[in-house]
Order: sequence, then C-alpha cells, then structure tokens
Amino acid sequence: MTSLDLSRKYLDWGRRNFELNGLDPADHDFIYGDAFDWLRRLARKRRCFDLVVLDPPTFSQSKASGSFRAEHDYPRLVSAAMPLLRPGGVLLACANAARLTAAAFGETLHAAVGAAGRRVELEHFAPQPPDFPVTRDEPGHLKTFWLRVQ
Repeated sequence: MTSLDLSRKYLDWGRRNFELNGLDPADHDFIYGDAFDWLRRLARKRRCFDLVVLDPPTFSQSKASGSFRAEHDYPRLVSAAMPLLRPGGVLLACANAARLTAAAFGETLHAAVGAAGRRVELEHFAPQPPDFPVTRDEPGHLKTFWLRVQ
C-alpha cells in the first residue's frame, strides 16, 4: 500500500492511525511530494494497484505542478492515475468542491477514463454522508464515485 500527499502533516496522521489500529507503518509507503510528479514516477516504474483513491483538496499549490483546482484539474489527475490502475481495478474519486456538481463530476471522470483509452465497467455514486448534514445554507459539497475500470 502507498499513501501520497503534499502535506507531511497528513502523512504523519496516517502513520499514527496505522499504529493506533495495530498496523505496522513500516509495511506501508508514505510518500511526501507532488501527486502529478509521483504518479508519473510510479507509472515509469510500472507500479500497479487494484485500488486507486483520489481525494485531492479543492485547491492546492505546489512548486512542481502549480495550482490545482478540483473543478478544473480533476481530469488531469485521473489521467495521471490511470496507468497505475490495473484492468478491472477500482478508482475511488472524491471531490469536496461546491462549484462541481455531482453530474459534472461523473461526466468528468468518464471522459478522463475514456481519454486514457479505458472504460468504466461499473459505477456507484455516494452522496455526502449523514455525518455531514446537508442544509439550505450548507449544500452537499462532497461527491464520491466508485468506478470499476477496464
């Protein structure tokens, strides 16, 4: 298993959560760095995974890749991840972006998978969970798609 993040703080939390759950963090790769840079590196090394989780921040800034905005740059992230996902593998794509509707997010994911020469075989959409209540003042920002990709 591998975790990749531009935040050392979140990687440290991941290590701590492993320990709290009785898992040895030494059996897991915690990679600090720019996702686009590392996804390219992992693809060159022919690393493949049965499951790829994409859960980027709504906005971030890195020296290597510049700015990332989920509503505009998610297709680029999916394209970078596709070489790492085994045929028949699952892509879990999450976005917490108010300006990105669930329908547009789903269309974006399908288009990006198709542009990579792959196809979505099965899909499950999960709306915002009950522990994040949706109200008129706070609409559901969180969108999650589970995609089995051939």
